[in-house]
Amino acid sequence: MTFTQICNPIFEQVIKDYHLLDDVDQDIKNPYELGTIEYDLYVKNWIDTVQWHLEDIIRDPHINPVDALALKRRIDKSNQDRTDLVERIDAYFLSLYGGVKALAVNGDGLQIGGKLTEIIRLAADEGGSDMLLDNGDEILGKEEGIPAAAAGILHGGAVAGG
Repeated sequence: MTFTQICNPIFEQVIKDYHLLDDVDQDIKNPYELGTIEYDLYVKNWIDTVQWHLEDIIRDPHINPVDALALKRRIDKSNQDRTDLVERIDAYFLSLYGGVKALAVNGDGLQIGGKLTEIIRLAADEGGSDMLLDNGDEILGKEEGIPAAAAGILHGGAVAGG
């Protein structure tokens, strides 16, 4: 399962949960276990969802200036909460990938047998989103997440038109 396959159902659940009441003041009811990446992703998307609605409210041209100031401060706090949460999510990824050694770089870009630059280009061209990492022994990543042409290069095949 890719990370995206983990994230998307969580994000969809947050939006569904928010719209049960459609109220920026409702309590969050996170179904995930505290301390898990799923819990943090749920909170992050909850913050985003509520903030989008707060920003809609503050755009009202008839909003009372005192209410607007209070709402602006709430949005500022929400931004800080989101930043703190993103840093915690970053730490999660650092704990997973912090030991991965960087690949050598030369004038042609990153190299694994001369192929990684082309794989990255093809992945971008074909909308690929999975990362390829070298742990010193092998390339890490799910082959099904690598676009077909990039997988062909990785396994010694040719690319049509390339």
